[in-house]
Amino acid sequence: MMELHPRLQEVSRKVVPRWILDRIDPFQAEIEKLVSLAGAETSALMEVLDAGAGESRHASHFTHARYVALDRCVGDQRWNYQSVDICGDVVNLPLADESVDRVLCIVTLEHAEDPVRAVLEFARVLRRGGKLYLVTPLMWEEHQVPHDYFRFTSWGLRSILRRSGLEIERINPIGGFFWMYGRRSVNLVSFFQSSWRWIVFPMIAPIAGGVIPFICYYLDNLDREKRHTLGHSVVAVRK
Repeated sequence: MMELHPRLQEVSRKVVPRWILDRIDPFQAEIEKLVSLAGAETSALMEVLDAGAGESRHASHFTHARYVALDRCVGDQRWNYQSVDICGDVVNLPLADESVDRVLCIVTLEHAEDPVRAVLEFARVLRRGGKLYLVTPLMWEEHQVPHDYFRFTSWGLRSILRRSGLEIERINPIGGFFWMYGRRSVNLVSFFQSSWRWIVFPMIAPIAGGVIPFICYYLDNLDREKRHTLGHSVVAVRK
């Protein structure tokens, strides 16, 4: 869930049906789809690098493979980084050339001070035929400050990937204007989670945090261009 108090997130996951949560937070649902695809396209014993793994929440998709979690371990002070295998930076991966078959980089590239160098590193460590599964934000609030540096348009991503020598298999916008508006509505709920603002929270949470994003999920079909997208999901291959 988006920027909600950790206890509220935990309660929401237990009480609210998954299909409703996916409509309130479709960005997270799209992440799950891409990571599930990556898991399905990964054969047994392949080497998988989760670059920016955080709490390694994607590890369950790769139990059949050799999963390695890498993170700088500085993003979120509330996270438990004990599952991280390598404490390192994506701009200087401590891995040999052509040593992995898959690279995951899920909502992490914006935290790299040199994203071009990071993608060059992904290309360097991928074996020929290896794939990069990438999710980047565009219409997002600042998060994990001060380690939040960039946002990416589809054309910016194409430029970076082209310069790295990776060939794009697919690049898809994650929603359009209405998914973006739904996220802003949930952000409004987040605003009323501190100090005296909690008094207002029960009044606005059901509407701004539930009804509005749920309706926006379906209204998004009206936006054909998807220029106001929340971000992009990408699959690229090293030829």
